[in-house]
Amino acid sequence: MPPRPFVWMLLLACALPVAAPAQGGGGEEGDARIARAMHLAAANQLGVLEYCQARGAVGADVLDLQRRMEAALPPLDVPGAGAAEAAGRKGLVGVGGQQTSLRDAARAQKTSEDAICKHMASMLEEFARNPPQ
Repeated sequence: MPPRPFVWMLLLACALPVAAPAQGGGGEEGDARIARAMHLAAANQLGVLEYCQARGAVGADVLDLQRRMEAALPPLDVPGAGAAEAAGRKGLVGVGGQQTSLRDAARAQKTSEDAICKHMASMLEEFARNPPQ
């Protein structure tokens, strides 16, 4: 089954730290914007994975992996990161200023929240094994 776009949005935060340097910058303002977006997305993704764990769809190992990937981001104090993570713990996914519930995304894709959680965990694990070059 090909990766669903919704899941790719969640994993974008993990991919950007590797891909951003190869994109050639965009100036300090653009770099700061990318770094802030990465931190917010990573915080939200951690919250979503915590939501998934509470449902029994993923294990603690997936949360540990997400935390390690988040810790690999360049250090940055990002206002709103705590709120992004808290929203994720409620099953709300925020990407690019848009927010949707995991439940609504599952309905739209004719699947379940647990299936999205498991697919997200699988993609995160694959990304950790084979990060983009």
